[in-house]
Amino acid sequence: MRALVAGLEGAIDVVVTPMPDVVARLYSGGRVKVLYLDRDSPPEDLRWALREVLRVLALGPAAAIAAVPVPRLRLVRN
Repeated sequence: MRALVAGLEGAIDVVVTPMPDVVARLYSGGRVKVLYLDRDSPPEDLRWALREVLRVLALGPAAAIAAVPVPRLRLVRN
């Protein structure tokens, strides 16, 4: 897993942080893509997520098997 993360760091920013109920999240809406990984997920789940991210980066978003597009959320203050 460390080798995959090290290889990705040249193409995208990788942030390891606690994320309840989510293994990984790829943010691609800005100038730089950011991959957030859950630090508490098992290595098998993280490897699966990293393979999906590699597939997206190499072949495009339509190639991802389990990715779910999510609309951007914005904070609006009244």
